Amino acid sequence: NIYGILKVIRQMKNIEKIISPDIVFSLSGPPYWRAKGIHISGFAKPQYLYPAIEKLLNTKLNYHEMIKRKIKLILQKKMFNKMDYLVGQTDIVKKRACKALDFPKIRFFIIHNSYSQLFKQSICDKKLNISINFKSNSTRVFIPSAYYLHKNLEIVPLIASYLKKINKEVCFVFTIEKRSSEWKNIKGLAKRLKVEEMLKTIGQVAHKNLSIEYIKSNIILLPTLLECSSAVCPEAMMVGRPIVTTDLDFSRSLCGESALYYNYDDPKSAAEHISAIIDNVDLKSKLINAGKIQLKNCYPSPSQKFNNQLDLINTISKMNKL
Repeated sequence: NIYGILKVIRQMKNIEKIISPDIVFSLSGPPYWRAKGIHISGFAKPQYLYPAIEKLLNTKLNYHEMIKRKIKLILQKKMFNKMDYLVGQTDIVKKRACKALDFPKIRFFIIHNSYSQLFKQSICDKKLNISINFKSNSTRVFIPSAYYLHKNLEIVPLIASYLKKINKEVCFVFTIEKRSSEWKNIKGLAKRLKVEEMLKTIGQVAHKNLSIEYIKSNIILLPTLLECSSAVCPEAMMVGRPIVTTDLDFSRSLCGESALYYNYDDPKSAAEHISAIIDNVDLKSKLINAGKIQLKNCYPSPSQKFNNQLDLINTISKMNKL
């Protein structure tokens, strides 16, 4: 939306004239506007970090969509390189981003991602305890994700098919809009595989109610192909649910020992991991306990993350003698 971008640029220039900031921190980048002073930008664009997977995703687009996607990434790369400093969430992101963007490592900082305070509060809400008594005849596998190409949600019917062959009663719960073309496509694939009854969507869930859906579930599935960070990981750990996700370096960085990993194009392996968690109580407990440790060691609280951001601003201010 070029008009929208130009409008934002004008707005930011007007604000800059009024307050004359020494430092600007754009939490999510790239900003299409470049400040006159020191400009820090958050980096969360995994498309640059995994070129082989990005190439694979492009094959699923028509020609015009592919060209549009490539042009957008070229422009965003130029904007990232105009920044004085970048901020990522993990060492892996820093290493890959600096290489992909040819950006100096000394100007790339790390602030680990956190979870939502609202999500944490909703878990502690007394009303939420009612949902713990939620009963289901099948294992509930929750997939908390809007539809994006890189989320690889089309693999789920294939996973369901393998589970059906070994007589596992599983219900995969999505958060995709029921009337969307994407959901119709996924349901169409499920129908062809004769697993339509194993998939359902509850549509978009308000953030304050999201923890209820986690608690109702037994396993969290994250079939994503591209991430820098994901709120799903700490959310699953907070609620005490095991994770099944793709065997990629960002997944292992985010989940540690709290997840079982499968090759991203191997639905049979994903199904076997889900089956293993269903059948093995000790394995499930091991993953949940590992999640508690991972949450404590790798995810700061929202207030800690905010303080880390303030510390970074102070550090950069001193570096530039402001």
